Amino acid sequence: MKDQNKADIFVIIIMVGILVPLSIIHYDLFHSIAEVFATIILIGIFIITWNTRDFHQNQYLMNLGTGFFFIGLLNLIHGLNYNNLIIHGPFIEQWTGMQYFLALVIFIPLLPIMSVKRNVAYLISIYASATILLLMSIYYWGIFPKAYDYELKQLLPFKVYSEFVIIALLLLSLFLLYRRREQFNATIFKYIFFGTLLLAFSEFCFTQYGDTTEFFNALGHLLRVVTFYLFYKAFIQTCLREPMSLIFRNISDTQLLLKDSMKNLEQKIIERTSKIQETNKVLQQKVEEHKLAENKFFNLFESSPQPIIIVDSTGTITLSNRASNVVFGYEEKDLIGQSINILLPDHLKGSHSVQLSEYMKSPRIRTMGAGMELVAQRRNGALFPVEVSLSPWQEGSNLYVTAVVNDITERKLGEDILRRKNIDLEKKNKELDDFIYNISHEIKAPVSTMMGLTEVYRYELKDDAALDFIEHMDRAIKRLNDYIHNIITFADTAKPTLFPDQIDFKNIVENMFDFCRKREAFQKPIKTMLVVKGDTPFKTDKGRLKIILEHLITNAFQYHSPERKESYVKVCIDKTTPHIKVTVEDNGMGIDDRFLDKIFNMYFRGNYTSKGSGLGLYIAKEAIEKLGGKITVNSTIYEGTSFHFEIPNLE
Repeated sequence: MKDQNKADIFVIIIMVGILVPLSIIHYDLFHSIAEVFATIILIGIFIITWNTRDFHQNQYLMNLGTGFFFIGLLNLIHGLNYNNLIIHGPFIEQWTGMQYFLALVIFIPLLPIMSVKRNVAYLISIYASATILLLMSIYYWGIFPKAYDYELKQLLPFKVYSEFVIIALLLLSLFLLYRRREQFNATIFKYIFFGTLLLAFSEFCFTQYGDTTEFFNALGHLLRVVTFYLFYKAFIQTCLREPMSLIFRNISDTQLLLKDSMKNLEQKIIERTSKIQETNKVLQQKVEEHKLAENKFFNLFESSPQPIIIVDSTGTITLSNRASNVVFGYEEKDLIGQSINILLPDHLKGSHSVQLSEYMKSPRIRTMGAGMELVAQRRNGALFPVEVSLSPWQEGSNLYVTAVVNDITERKLGEDILRRKNIDLEKKNKELDDFIYNISHEIKAPVSTMMGLTEVYRYELKDDAALDFIEHMDRAIKRLNDYIHNIITFADTAKPTLFPDQIDFKNIVENMFDFCRKREAFQKPIKTMLVVKGDTPFKTDKGRLKIILEHLITNAFQYHSPERKESYVKVCIDKTTPHIKVTVEDNGMGIDDRFLDKIFNMYFRGNYTSKGSGLGLYIAKEAIEKLGGKITVNSTIYEGTSFHFEIPNLE
């Protein structure tokens, strides 16, 4: 890098050493050489840019190099136009326009909006259009502002102001260039930055002369030549040296990589040969394992107690096991190659062929003839019921189906026996229901009479001992009446048939509250509450629902706490969900934790003082489960109990 810097300084000194004396001896020759040299450098930069456009990715240098071609053309026209050498026209105005063009070519590509990559053809069309418009405005239309008084040989204000505008653009370019310095190689950035800085200083020189042959004009041209040389060095570094260095470096790396690859290839060939040998051993082992698996399959196939038959896509039997031969009465050689229809009765063969053809179009694992009574035929013509499972599989392009046949003759006999027993059981259940109904009603009639008589005696007898006896007798008769009632409701609950009906919860619960109040005289009034959420129509078996609510609400009244200042029974019904939720809550005596898991058992009573039969909660639970629901209980002794149940809507 130091040698390169020395070479650059040496070239600049040579150029300055030649051009400075020449500007003193013969200015016009100096001017022509400076412009030709600048033109050659600018067009050379474009040629380098054009031919190396595929080797570098710096979009700013691509924009700059393309623009320099047109700056070079304008620079050549200026040299031919200077002092009307060949072309006649306002050469100072053309110079001013060219400098504007140069400043914009350096400045605009640095703007963020211009960072998008564009192809060279697009850039050439833009720059060519701008060049033509500039030349037309100067030489054809004559609308470009006057920059120089050719008679008085002095700069006009537009020329001076333009130079300062151009300087401002170049200084802004330096600012933007510095902000984007990370996008450039350090050497390239140095060339472009100092080249732009010298160009700005040269523009300042162009504001200081009067006659075009004065010192500052010559200094400006000299600095301009040095500027273009620095730009040229930046493009040489970016477009030629770095790509070529990269290419040669890649070639060297590729050669090293190729050598390593050859070594790796030889090593891999050795390793691959070793692996192939190992693979051959593994394959031989797999072949042996496959033979063992095949033997195991045939052993299992032959030892299966169920008939197994394999058919191809046409329904031809390709393989059958020993059980098939035994069940159907054939020898193996008699079945192989035969149609599967040989195992079916004549009246089913036609329909089975059609069904087999349909199945083969979309085969899948399934049970054959689901929901149908399937029969097969033995060799002797005997028919027997079967179940058949089908499993399709492929071997290459051939489709096969494995049929596992299950002789269900014994099961059918068992089902017939069970069916007859169920019919007998249903008959006996009906007789039992009729018996319970008749006995209950036969007993209920005299019990009702006795309850009426005890009520009459209570008002007619005056003797305290007799009244006490009547009171004991009345309680015993009521317990008997409740027991009979529970037996009847239990029989109703056990029936399997449901009769869904529209439910009016308010009516049922309010009637149950009234029934409980009238059924027994309480020392203190018991407060009742009913809360219903939602208005969704609800259907269920009304009879069973009444039984459930009767036992739960009666239980809440019966076990209220007489010592409590205010007792209550609260029923909450939530109809906002698909399953209705009902809660029966009281603040009564509560249930001991020891008994919570037993209270739904038949005949269970918490203690000997309990007045019930031990059937109520059992009947309620059975009725809820018949409706497809469930019941739970929460209780705290001496604080109260809440039963929660939910049942589905039978809408």
